[in-house]
Amino acid sequence: VTAANAEAKDWFNQGLMLLYAFNHDEAIHSFRAAVAADPECAMAHWGIALALGPHINFPMMTPEKSATAWSELQLAKQFSSRCTDVEK
Repeated sequence: VTAANAEAKDWFNQGLMLLYAFNHDEAIHSFRAAVAADPECAMAHWGIALALGPHINFPMMTPEKSATAWSELQLAKQFSSRCTDVEK
């Protein structure tokens, strides 16, 4: 993942592992820690949006989660110029 420092990368990687383990709430905490370490880490913003989205254990999105996910996607797009082609 493209990030300004190793701390942000570590938090992102942890968030992705938690997301794959269906621990979406903890994944969001990790992605937010990645954003705290690198506010312009597009993939961390994307991770928050993805974790807020519908999944097998929670198929419906609340209006609040939808709004936050949309906001995070906009930030991911804003900072995507720093990303690799694969990340885009």
